Amino acid sequence: MGVARYPRYGERIAPGLLAPVLHVPAVIKGSTCHVELSDLDETAWTRFRHQTCVELGEAVICQTRKSSNVISSELREERLPSPPSWVRVDDLNLDARTYNRLEQMGLLSQPQDIGKLTLGAVLKVPSFGIRCLVDLLCCLESFVGWVPIRTQADKRITSEARKLRRLPHAKQIRSDDPRFGAALRAFGVPARNLFQLGENLVRRKSDPTNPAVVIEKLRNLRKQILSRSGLSLQSELADFTRSAKTERDSHIVIKYFGWAGHRPRTLEDVGEEYGMTRERVRQLCEKVIGPTRTAKPFAPTLDRALRWIRMRVPARTDELESNLVKSRFVDGQFSLESLQSAAIAFGREPSFWLDRVAGYSVAVPPNSESANLLFELARKSVSRWGLANIEDLSEQVKTAGVFYCSVDSVAKLLSLADDFRWLDQANGWFWLTNVPRNSLLTQIKKIFAVMKSVRLPELRSGVARHHRRKGFAPPRRVLAELCRQLGWCEIRDEIVTANPQPAAQDVLSRTELQMFDILHEHGAPINREQFEKLCRVKGIKQSTFYVYLGYSPIFERYVRGVYGLRGAPVDPGQVQALRPKSKRRPGRVLVDYGWTKNKCIFLVYRLSEGLISSGVGSIPASMRRELSGEYELRAADGLAIGKLVIKGSSAWGLLPFFRRRGGDVGDYMSVVIELNVRRAVVSLGGGDILDELFPAQSENENPATRCGE
Repeated sequence: MGVARYPRYGERIAPGLLAPVLHVPAVIKGSTCHVELSDLDETAWTRFRHQTCVELGEAVICQTRKSSNVISSELREERLPSPPSWVRVDDLNLDARTYNRLEQMGLLSQPQDIGKLTLGAVLKVPSFGIRCLVDLLCCLESFVGWVPIRTQADKRITSEARKLRRLPHAKQIRSDDPRFGAALRAFGVPARNLFQLGENLVRRKSDPTNPAVVIEKLRNLRKQILSRSGLSLQSELADFTRSAKTERDSHIVIKYFGWAGHRPRTLEDVGEEYGMTRERVRQLCEKVIGPTRTAKPFAPTLDRALRWIRMRVPARTDELESNLVKSRFVDGQFSLESLQSAAIAFGREPSFWLDRVAGYSVAVPPNSESANLLFELARKSVSRWGLANIEDLSEQVKTAGVFYCSVDSVAKLLSLADDFRWLDQANGWFWLTNVPRNSLLTQIKKIFAVMKSVRLPELRSGVARHHRRKGFAPPRRVLAELCRQLGWCEIRDEIVTANPQPAAQDVLSRTELQMFDILHEHGAPINREQFEKLCRVKGIKQSTFYVYLGYSPIFERYVRGVYGLRGAPVDPGQVQALRPKSKRRPGRVLVDYGWTKNKCIFLVYRLSEGLISSGVGSIPASMRRELSGEYELRAADGLAIGKLVIKGSSAWGLLPFFRRRGGDVGDYMSVVIELNVRRAVVSLGGGDILDELFPAQSENENPATRCGE
């Protein structure tokens, strides 16, 4: 028993188990220190008490050694007290020599078996000398006994217990905590955590035999908890390594896990520095940190840091590490990898995962499969549509099985990319400038290749014509902002001008260039039949002609059967003269409806401000019975949008479609309802959207299946 351990025993020597052995009064008077206690500060008092306890411990050892030879036979037959049932081996806090002797006797698997030994039997154990006897008896004496309250409970104990119960983290400090668990169990009061300990002490029906000792224990425990609640992260993590046998072992653990602030190191790296094998390093670290994984110890600074990061991910790791220092969680730079290792070591669920996207190391929410998947989906969307919407992309992420799909999380993560640009932040529209193949930019360049200046509505209508775009066109304000960010477009009073103008031979296909030359040579507007004949002369097949006439952005249909170049000035009288006779009656919002050849019902609307703002459209009376019910709402590209509900004369549920795919007043929208699978497919387009629904019909024919004719 080393001298450094004497203070623990000196505080609990008398009037306990050693009194019969020593043949002395209840209090041993061995100290020669005589000072005025009122003159001592806290540090001086600690030194005084340590010195007094050392001297008292030496006196106990000396007196016990003198008395051991004259112990009566009756006293030798007395059994040692059995520790309470809740006491563990670690709670005894035995000296190494005492621990080894008892372990050889097989008494440490169940500490309560110590009560089966007599004092004489213990003294006969080889190498179990007087120091071991004093160590064992003092450890057994340290467990406070309780007696029923006869008059009134000690108010000082009740007051201290209430203070413990009111601590902010009282329920988090459990009885198996590596730092405070032994102190909680030493009171001999069954409790799962500190709050329950305080509650049981307040409601106790017995008082300790020595109230002063319990009061001192309660005060010291509260002071220790408060002092360790405000530590920096480095100090808090280092505090858990004090259970290591040597300071060297403590440094090994800190370096391996990176708890000094640097990144975690490998077993091999740490082993080479200290001249040991990787397995030995692993064993040392496991011995110190292993118990904390199941105990989930009290670590308030670690918990606050994890909560703080959870509120800020996704974000770049260098920014988070810098802000950790500014928020005073750490004393200096601290790696997020080390914080993650600490969370795992102490049984916490990490509040983030580390990934590398867009050339940066980023922290993402823990349920993320991969942040790269989000960027992959974003780039595919921008490549296909030219731009994307955050809400629409969040739905794609959810469909792909990635769970960090909130709109805010997606927006924060995408904004980390260098080529990310907002087009309309309030409504979630954005684009990525470095996507190599942007279909929207291709359509814009084709339009400006045939006309230097184009009105914004005509430009928007043109980019939506290609069949792969499914009638999609961004809202006007979004398209205008995109043109501004291109750098080679100028906008003034909704007139978009290309400066410089793209060369037609660089952006148009061979067929488009031939058709453009025909219109440029013969003038526009032109009747469709005449246009078709001129194209046949150039060797353009009929099927190819109709494909480009219907989908190419450079052509504009002024009225049914009359075409020209998009943005070119035209004479209205000439257009009306070329217009074929039509039997179709104009409508207001519901333009047309009927049955397709596939036995599906179609509805065609011309978007109004009310329809866009409410998402509610009208249903014709003749279709109400067939259409009543709910339908899965999908965009033309197959992405799920929500539900379309039809009841009576109204259909609602179109608002999510307008938010995610746009739509302006004057656009045409078709809703094709597949009754057999309860699905509704919505797409946007121009005035020729009916021709897309009935591609086999001639423009001069009146389809019999159209109920609106």
